[in-house]
Amino acid sequence: MIFSIFLTITFAAFALLAWRDLKLALILLCGLTPTYLVRFSIGPVPSTMLEGFLVIVIGVFATHHHSVILSATKDLRRSFTSFRMTEKLHATRYTLTLPLFCIALASIAAVIIAPDKISALGIWKAYYAEPFIFGLIIWKLFDRNDYRKAFLALGASGLVIALFAIVQVLFHVGIPDAWATENRATSFFPYPNAVGLLLAPMVSWMIVMVQGRRQKAVVAHTSTGFLLPTTYCLVFTAILLLAIGLAKTEAALVAIPAALYVVAMISPMISKRKKMFATSSVVIALVSIFMFLPSVAAKLTLHDTSGLVRRAQWSETFHLLADHPYLGVGLNGYPTAIVPYHDATTYEIFQYPHNVFLNVWSELGLIGLIGLIGLIIFSTKFAWQHREDPWTLACFAALLTMLIHGLVDVPFMKNDLAIVSVLVFMGMMSREKLEAIGSRQ
Repeated sequence: MIFSIFLTITFAAFALLAWRDLKLALILLCGLTPTYLVRFSIGPVPSTMLEGFLVIVIGVFATHHHSVILSATKDLRRSFTSFRMTEKLHATRYTLTLPLFCIALASIAAVIIAPDKISALGIWKAYYAEPFIFGLIIWKLFDRNDYRKAFLALGASGLVIALFAIVQVLFHVGIPDAWATENRATSFFPYPNAVGLLLAPMVSWMIVMVQGRRQKAVVAHTSTGFLLPTTYCLVFTAILLLAIGLAKTEAALVAIPAALYVVAMISPMISKRKKMFATSSVVIALVSIFMFLPSVAAKLTLHDTSGLVRRAQWSETFHLLADHPYLGVGLNGYPTAIVPYHDATTYEIFQYPHNVFLNVWSELGLIGLIGLIGLIIFSTKFAWQHREDPWTLACFAALLTMLIHGLVDVPFMKNDLAIVSVLVFMGMMSREKLEAIGSRQ
């Protein structure tokens, strides 16, 4: 009863805020992504607090901007009509339209073929439908300054998560029993990798922005000023890195420098001399690791215990996909479908294969995998064409961090990460609206 009253008051207050200032509600929502951990049910339908906030902003947007929705529907119909007439639409517009269409189509098909359609519908609305609508709303309402505020809200929640993770390890409190022996921080999450998955892209984004701020002429030209002084940003970064380290999310600690190295190589803000020095440092570090640190080398080459589990998982998943290559096994279908292929019984069956490409292929099928690859190509091309803009590079660094981490984990397919991914992607594209991409490129 008390919990129901709390939810009612909270949602009513948020609805009032959204009605009076929808932008502010959206910005606040970006800082409330961890509230997906607060779960409840409306009758037989499970939901989360984050989803409640999303439904409120979607409802308020639909009420205040119904004419925009009707206009967007007409534009969408014209877009698909012109889909068959390529001469009427610039090729670069297709590079985004087609992957999104593939993922949308594949996600609907994945619900239809899913063994448990009720749970599949829940995953579809939380990981695909609601984040997609959220992306359309912020695309319509946000400008660059709004994205800055949204990132600040997201960073504030990341700071709270990181500080609690540090407290957990220092005082040995609040760590779930499964991770207590290793003393791995989990913060508010049920497992430690969730800490790295959420905080790592924030670290990469912040480091690139700090570097961009040092290039005052470039920053002034591209209007990417900071909300906080550089010293605060560096302290923030250090706290998040410490939390990731205490969570022992090794993949995140590899993904961050890997993504930063790629961004440094394409950034005009970094001199050729510094790029050569960075490349030499990377080569020397890798050679040193393989020569003098065999335990670290084993982790990098997936020959440690965790790596061997991943490799066994992937082998089983490839056998599964050999029998279901086109449609996959549907949303939430992997844990059940993998059972006949699960030979390495020394480890449990996981929710996903722990590889971003296999995750998508097994759930969304080949069409979904094509859509993912298309989005990666589009994002890379967009970042390259706007590499003089520190903001674009910072958002690309965050996305790249998630992708690299996702080679051995599960990015995007999580309530908070789905929203964060959409926010960062739309933030990267805030340089210009979608309708202007074709004319500018």
